Amino acid sequence: MKKVFIVVSSIEADNKFPFNFGDKRTNFTAEERFRQTIFTLHSIRSFYPHDDIIVLDTSKNLNTEYIEKMSYFNVKHISFKDVDPVSHEIVTTHPSINFCECYMLSCFLRAHQSVLKKYDYIIKATARYVYSQFEDLFNEKNLNCIFFKKPFGFEWNDNWGYKMIDRRSIQNNNLLYQYSTVLYAFGSTQLNTMVDIFDAHNHVVQMTLPLNINYDIESLSYYLTRPFEDSIIETNWKIMGFEGVHGTLMYY
Repeated sequence: MKKVFIVVSSIEADNKFPFNFGDKRTNFTAEERFRQTIFTLHSIRSFYPHDDIIVLDTSKNLNTEYIEKMSYFNVKHISFKDVDPVSHEIVTTHPSINFCECYMLSCFLRAHQSVLKKYDYIIKATARYVYSQFEDLFNEKNLNCIFFKKPFGFEWNDNWGYKMIDRRSIQNNNLLYQYSTVLYAFGSTQLNTMVDIFDAHNHVVQMTLPLNINYDIESLSYYLTRPFEDSIIETNWKIMGFEGVHGTLMYY
């Protein structure tokens, strides 16, 4: 099966444009974020030594030495600024991290869909994380599937203001479910479906941001994929790394 990893990266981020859930855009320097990206690439290569990797980076003028060092892992570095300069300005300044990621991926997938559809599987990964358990489900049988890690379930809290995505009556429990968006994958036949999901994410964010309702990308990812749940495979993939804004070490 022919696979491509899209590693989403913001090696150089500008703290003059903080996200709306903190006072900064990143807790790390460009050097630290670059090193974390190298760890990500190494972990992918340990599982998939021969598949293609694209580093999709939002840096404005990334240090050429960084690009040269990443090439050691046989990756293709793509500056999002070169994909769409206007959209690049949006994703490097917008206050919603959810909007930024989904908008960038939507633009990139549309711009490169003819190339990406030549692959059997597209795997989205996040720089700063390493992958310590990666069961390979990328086979002929699953070509039309979407892959997420098994969801988290949290006891519902009305103070979230998440009434629009309340599925408790359907689920017969009191839980809000979330899909991790650090790592997921899909067969290339689902590329247009994923673009539609990203667009729906951004519509919700733009609609609710003025109301001070901050829908997180994980909850929306679970909710917006329910029409396609028969095509979803939930995995046991393991992830470890640093959450970018506050620097919290995550393992799950």
